[in-house]
Amino acid sequence: MYHYLMHPSVMHPSMVMHPGLMHPFGEGEGSSETDTQVLHTTIHHQCAACSQLFLPGETLVALVYRNSVLEIHKNIIFSSIGKPCEQKTAEDLHLMFCQRQDCESCMSMRQMPFLIPRPEQFVWHLRETPKVHNIFCKSPLCHACRTAEESVSIHTDCFELFERHCTVGNDNNNSEQNDEKYRRLWLAGTRQYAWREMEPLKFSNSSTLAVRPAEMISKICGFQETFLPEVIRLIQSYLQSHIIWRYCSAIELAQELGSANAEEAAVTYKVPKVLSWSRGSTPQLVQDESLAGSFIRFTIDHRGISSIDRFSDTEPITTGKMPASSYVFVVEPIERLSDAKIEFELGLGRLHIPADLHISTWSTPNPLQLMSLIPHPYPRLAAISLDPEHCTGISFFLTTRVVREIHAHSGRRSNHLERFKYLRAMFDHEIAWIYVPLTAQDKITAMEIRQNVTTDRPHHFTIWTKTGKIIVGTPQRATNSSRTRANNTPRRPGRGILYEMEEDSRRPLNLIHEIPSSGLMKFIGTDADKQTETTEVDVDPHHVWPLAYAFFSSASLEGVSSVRVFSDKRRSLCKGILFEYENGSKRAVGQCRLGWDHVHYWRKPLSMFYGSATYQFTDPNTPYHTIRHKSVQVRFDSESDHVAEDGTRDENYYPMKGYLNFWFRINDVEIEIVNPS
Repeated sequence: MYHYLMHPSVMHPSMVMHPGLMHPFGEGEGSSETDTQVLHTTIHHQCAACSQLFLPGETLVALVYRNSVLEIHKNIIFSSIGKPCEQKTAEDLHLMFCQRQDCESCMSMRQMPFLIPRPEQFVWHLRETPKVHNIFCKSPLCHACRTAEESVSIHTDCFELFERHCTVGNDNNNSEQNDEKYRRLWLAGTRQYAWREMEPLKFSNSSTLAVRPAEMISKICGFQETFLPEVIRLIQSYLQSHIIWRYCSAIELAQELGSANAEEAAVTYKVPKVLSWSRGSTPQLVQDESLAGSFIRFTIDHRGISSIDRFSDTEPITTGKMPASSYVFVVEPIERLSDAKIEFELGLGRLHIPADLHISTWSTPNPLQLMSLIPHPYPRLAAISLDPEHCTGISFFLTTRVVREIHAHSGRRSNHLERFKYLRAMFDHEIAWIYVPLTAQDKITAMEIRQNVTTDRPHHFTIWTKTGKIIVGTPQRATNSSRTRANNTPRRPGRGILYEMEEDSRRPLNLIHEIPSSGLMKFIGTDADKQTETTEVDVDPHHVWPLAYAFFSSASLEGVSSVRVFSDKRRSLCKGILFEYENGSKRAVGQCRLGWDHVHYWRKPLSMFYGSATYQFTDPNTPYHTIRHKSVQVRFDSESDHVAEDGTRDENYYPMKGYLNFWFRINDVEIEIVNPS
């Protein structure tokens, strides 16, 4: 539980009580001068009006009902994940500690926005204990939030658009109509979760885009004439991140909720009674159980449950193609949900499941053959086919050397760049990107994956293909005498699982992994034909790596048909290198951040140049401490091998022989060329 102590005089300006309603905490509650009532208001990651993800620094509005009374909290600032706690400004501290009721400074600053609190590192002692702590919390593991009243979070501008464009009944805007308008917004926001205990899905903003009416776009842009539909699609394809699409979503939701038929009361059915349903329609009920399928599927998008259908176990499996990023699916035998219920109201649906029932969402609409491979239930799972016909590569996004997200690349548009930008914003740029290219010659035959991962024993993968071995992650380092530094107890050897395909197997491997709402991935596995437990060998303690706890990758310099060097835009220093070989295979070393960095291309290089470089920058958290980093400059030459007539070679140029070792951390790079003996 996170405590954010605040003087009572600054608690109420940001909380707008609905006019004419009773006190939200009930008569007598919080009346003791010594007792403090702690109220948690959950701050969500996606806007209830436009469905787009919040970014650090954006201002929000929170709606929550307590004792049937609506509270509207304004001026909440969304923050990143990377900082341990919020930084207080001088004004914040003044408001926190000032005891004067007639203080002019307090009166002028009472409209200051609230900050989302974090775990406090210090205990602030006030001379007067506040009667109520209203904590705006976004910790995914907070028990108080799980049991508190449900809230919704909305962009401030989306909330203002909703108020302006949502009209319930006639246009009188009386108290009852306003009550109903806010209730509908709260209902739509809570229904973004298919059931109360569901973890946030955090859909990418691009997955929330839809073709908007031409009349609406033209009006928002201030044009009297209506755009042609093809012009709208062209604008949207080039300006997918523009704020206009967020405004369109908020206005459409306001109009949809305003026109919804409120005379139809909410109805609830046992899940086995529902045959099919889609958002905005009336559910079709089962008339003959023998004709209904034995499985039920819930299709879920950024607004919650989109549709429901029953199907049989003979439906074809669809794991071969890349999963759609706009949907997730719940697929269960109908008897497993016999005690679950589903509620329909205003064209929206929501599950109510027993407390002891744990269900998972999947990235594929038919995961029946994969369910038995999961050791125990995880809230959200993804299955990626590693068939080179569909998958051209895999990107691993890591912080503190552990995997946060895995993304598959395909010939169609991928959202990997959008996710990378979002994670950089949320983790204060501390994101590493490891790309593994796949070709027809790079069909994966085996994978060894480290188990029981922690930040001290981070993720590590060894991938075998037809053309060689690929290493992803950080190996476990041994210490002297194989003992830990903390308590001098023997280090347990790292353990992994080796997944192998049969030699004559023609089917592609499927990578299965958990998608955590926060923290590291606890489960990564495959559907291989054979599994074997392995014991990791520690890195030789006498072998000194140029960068401690670095990511490592390696690639051959021979038989290269083309090469791409990825360099950061600010300093033009090498971040990664992508090799393509004459046999059709590919290898990536370092960080090949597709679509993010500058890329230089050479065809059939004859020689390679690299030179060491250093740079420094000031850490914003410690402005008086300058940090120096190592890096390299890399280029290739397709016209000269830089060998003189006497056999000498130009300085820092190397032949395309041997192999290249590449170590990197977030801001450091070291490379080494090893020639064959």
